[in-house]
Amino acid sequence: MHFAFRSASVAEPRVIVGLADRPSRGIVLTVLGAGFIVCNDAAMKWVVADHPVGQAVFVRSLFVVCGLLALAVLRPSMAQALRWRNVGLQLVCAALLVLSIFAFMSSLTRLPLSLAILIFFVNPLFITVLAPLVSDEKVGWRRRVAVLVGFAGAAIIIRPTGSGFDWILLGPVAAAFFSALRDLCVRRTLQGETSVSVLFYSTLVVAAASSMTAVAGWPALSLVDLVVLALAAAGFGLGVFFATDALRFADASLLATYKYTSILWALAIGFILWQEVPAPAVWLGAVLIVSSGVYIIARQRKLRDEEWIH
Repeated sequence: MHFAFRSASVAEPRVIVGLADRPSRGIVLTVLGAGFIVCNDAAMKWVVADHPVGQAVFVRSLFVVCGLLALAVLRPSMAQALRWRNVGLQLVCAALLVLSIFAFMSSLTRLPLSLAILIFFVNPLFITVLAPLVSDEKVGWRRRVAVLVGFAGAAIIIRPTGSGFDWILLGPVAAAFFSALRDLCVRRTLQGETSVSVLFYSTLVVAAASSMTAVAGWPALSLVDLVVLALAAAGFGLGVFFATDALRFADASLLATYKYTSILWALAIGFILWQEVPAPAVWLGAVLIVSSGVYIIARQRKLRDEEWIH
């Protein structure tokens, strides 16, 4: 689960002229993108149940890298997009992606899919907290309260002081934190790099980092495992493509709220594949996390619109 959330301090891309009257298409693409990303997570959870996380991440990354290279061969414009200019920022983005992926995938070895994805959605809360540290954005008291409410929801789910506390529950939290740092880094990186190059080189570093875990021993992958990992790579690629293409039809601030449909996808897929049914406390925490996140997004959009008017 690696959707990026936007912060009010960053100018968001405007929709293409002539397509601004079709926000419904952007919403549909965002919902489909969320579904493909969750399908990717579900496929990875299926594989890491019997194989090391590093092995599964390496093979999936290899599929993604090979797919991008194939596109670069077939399309010269893609080859041009793969060039990089700021090696330092690219490597920082890649390192943060490595940390985020391993934290999240490790949690999937023991946590229900829907629970891991739900906890990960504290990501926009972390972005709101971290954004003022790396930019000139000011966060008002309303969003501060919303952040506290969201983290309270996460605390209800995780129960950090309860007798049933399990450290693996902090995996999605760590993934959300590293992902938030990466989102902020990517925004700065994209000022001089293409989104394709950021995806390619970050995935290449992920593949290199995960390959180092081979020293611990990797069991053989069956044909079914390889097919599932190929489907995971396809789901990841299609999810990123649809989420990006959606920006041609609607503003990012509008589409951000629809990324929460990932939770619905996760609930449905988790129930179908693993008969997952969240506990009542999880539902309460979910309401607080989603409500605070949606409010923060709406508040940021309102402040941005007011800035444009003045």
